[in-house]
Amino acid sequence: MTRDDAARPVRDDTDRPGDHDGSEAVASAHAARLVADADRLAGSVDAAARGYARYLLGLGTVTAAWFVALGLVGASDRGVLITGVGFGLAVAALSVGILPRVPASRRGFARRWVASMAGWAVTLAVTLTVGLLVFRPDLAYWLVAAPLAAAPALIGALAERRSV
Repeated sequence: MTRDDAARPVRDDTDRPGDHDGSEAVASAHAARLVADADRLAGSVDAAARGYARYLLGLGTVTAAWFVALGLVGASDRGVLITGVGFGLAVAALSVGILPRVPASRRGFARRWVASMAGWAVTLAVTLTVGLLVFRPDLAYWLVAAPLAAAPALIGALAERRSV
């Protein structure tokens, strides 16, 4: 030990009650702020991501309504055309009204979204094709097909809502 070493005070790092410089309190307050910020951000992502569930719910509802309308117009080509245009406009309104306002999504969203939209598109194409070619004037078919065609979008809405 040199003469300089003896002159330096030895720092005692043991924890003594009442002998704090406040750094633990500062760290604790900082940690609490970080946790509060994380909770706030998670809540804002959850709120933002609910828009996708609303979109899928609207898509399923519009699809089911269109199929019921197709059953009500019967064999009328004009009725099919008019209800088809109405359906297209409703989907466009949903897409423009909801999707651009959804700034965030939850983990796994892309997989759920693709599954929902692909399931909806395939089910819609099959039920619509069969209905228009085979059961066009049959209201019973359209009433049964309506929930079937809407199911993938509605299931996707439920899955997206549960992920939030």
